[in-house]
Amino acid sequence: MNINNNQYELLCLFKQILNKTSSEILLILDEQFNLLFINDSAKKFYHCTDDDLIKIKFSDFCLQKQINSDFYSFVHHIVKKSDPYQENFYNYMELIWSIEIIPFEQFKFYVIKTTNFTQKKHKEAIHNLETLIENMPCNVYWMDKNCLMVGCNQNVLNMLQMRKNDFIGKSYEELSTLCRWPEGLALKLKNDDLTVLNTGNPILDVEDPPIPNQNGSFFYFLTSRVPLYSQNGEIIGVAGISTDISALKHAQKQAEAANLAKTEFIANMSHDIRTPLTGVIGLSEILEQSLQHPEEKEKAHLLHGSGEELLHMLNDILDDIRAGNLRETDLNNHAFDLHQCIANLIRLESPATRLKGLALKTDITPAVPRYIHSDRNKIHRILLNLMGNAIKFTQSGCITLGVDCLHCDDKEAHLKFSVSDTGIGIPEEA
Repeated sequence: MNINNNQYELLCLFKQILNKTSSEILLILDEQFNLLFINDSAKKFYHCTDDDLIKIKFSDFCLQKQINSDFYSFVHHIVKKSDPYQENFYNYMELIWSIEIIPFEQFKFYVIKTTNFTQKKHKEAIHNLETLIENMPCNVYWMDKNCLMVGCNQNVLNMLQMRKNDFIGKSYEELSTLCRWPEGLALKLKNDDLTVLNTGNPILDVEDPPIPNQNGSFFYFLTSRVPLYSQNGEIIGVAGISTDISALKHAQKQAEAANLAKTEFIANMSHDIRTPLTGVIGLSEILEQSLQHPEEKEKAHLLHGSGEELLHMLNDILDDIRAGNLRETDLNNHAFDLHQCIANLIRLESPATRLKGLALKTDITPAVPRYIHSDRNKIHRILLNLMGNAIKFTQSGCITLGVDCLHCDDKEAHLKFSVSDTGIGIPEEA
């Protein structure tokens, strides 16, 4: 077919067809059933490019794209038989296809196009959007500019125990009455919507007042509200997205209850333990003053000193509990006398070693500085624990607390602490 002389008229014809079917699927064939033209909508629908369509017959195109043979047969039958001005329709793939014969000069063109593709795409887009909203794990709802409910997902209906038809068109005041909301809740929610409507600015991540549940508990939500616009840019409503933070609020309440229990525990510890311990310290001091025998007097002095050391350690522990510094990573650094700390440990453990007939020694090398900047309480507790184990598993001999300086300069010192004993030790395999 030679149409070079009529190219302009042919292009004008194609343009008229395209203007009427800009977003529909469109294919144009010549009398030999060669595919002359396919628009962008058709290329996207059939996943093809211009290179795939060079000098291709419609039959080959249908074969490549696995188009139903009945559809091809129908098109072939229509174009061979019908009046050029008669338009025929065919339903295929839920699309209505129009097959039209258009005469041009001494030629004919066959225009195959859809009539409901755009409508179907819009319906699919709406369906996909509705599916997305329905399956979101949060509450989604939207209101018109009068703050009347327009729509929502199932999560909202489950929370309110309502049907969608009963929800749509309701005002906040009506929802408050139906759901027995506390006074002021509906007004607060409505005022938030009105703020978005009047300013056009979104309200993001605001914690709403608790919303009562049917079982007597409350829902807690973190809500964002955004304006809804029409195609011409006019604000026509508000959309709300609320994330349920009820579990988080419950955990927060549990944490607050635990903190209160900790405070009560500290108060009880302060009274129930410190009171009798203070009595022991006072009585031991009276006993020391009343005794005349030097050895007995020394034992009473050790009892008094151990009690004071125990009370000091207890006070430190209770202070750490109040400050939340009981984790291993929390260090309370300050300057202290390391030699005095070691002496206090020895004095505290002396009664236990004397009772078992064990010698208790210290071995502090001369390079160890007297004053260091570290966490005295943690060093004291760790060494006290190690020495207590050594005393427990040693039946005879001695226990030695050693401190050695591995490195020391103007900024820091690396110290090595060791507790050695003549007890059973730890098996090598353990």
